[in-house]
Amino acid sequence: MKKGIRTAVYDTALQLEVFRFQGIAQPFPSHFHAYYVIGLIEKGRRSLSCRSTVYSLRPGNIVLFNLRDTHACVQSDKGAMD
Repeated sequence: MKKGIRTAVYDTALQLEVFRFQGIAQPFPSHFHAYYVIGLIEKGRRSLSCRSTVYSLRPGNIVLFNLRDTHACVQSDKGAMD
């Protein structure tokens, strides 16, 4: 089984965190961050729940989270997140 790679970068001056997940298919349960978050979907499809709305994410989508936005995300296709 191929192991997933997780990369996260946080800039304290900008209070900004950027994640890169490669080969990850696990669900991310409801959670929030105490800082801004930017994400880009490169491969795979995800179902994102945020502020009582469900979004279908696909390659090319960018997600932005404000401080303390509660959100959850699950894989919605058979591939892994890249």
